[in-house]
Amino acid sequence: MKNLISLLILLVALISCDKKEEAKPIVVKQEHITTDAIVGTDNDGVYDLSNIDDIKYKWNAYVNKKLKPKDSIVLEQFEIIKTKTRDATAEDCYLLIGKAKKQKVTVGTILSLKESKFYTDLKQNSGFKAYEVLICNGSCGENICNPSVVVAGGSKRLICSSCDECAKISGSID
Repeated sequence: MKNLISLLILLVALISCDKKEEAKPIVVKQEHITTDAIVGTDNDGVYDLSNIDDIKYKWNAYVNKKLKPKDSIVLEQFEIIKTKTRDATAEDCYLLIGKAKKQKVTVGTILSLKESKFYTDLKQNSGFKAYEVLICNGSCGENICNPSVVVAGGSKRLICSSCDECAKISGSID
């Protein structure tokens, strides 16, 4: 009798352990572009930077990694600018620009303006989110090379000034 009770307890335990909750599929709404932290605000046409320290650090590290300069490059001047796309539509768009004038280096990224706040455009890329940056290195005559925006295939893309002395290095930062 003792063996029968032990067998019944073991059988009940096995049956209860065998019941698995049916896994519910996880539905992840994945948007192609999301927004990151606020990098600035629009105060009636005056663009104020905010939360910029992390971007300064990442951009300076990125520029020095990509350009491998003899002396370290430090992006000193950061600003948000309003520009137009360089195509037939001439849409308004906003860029965050960082400059190292002495070394003739300018870095830029496209910003989104939502409810008077500027955000970097994050894109899903191989399992992580990052935003596109463009390094323009050199000068066109007396003017430093600068990023600008074109619309290609329905999306905005960064390009550099169109002179031969302007080198372009594109990439992304998370």
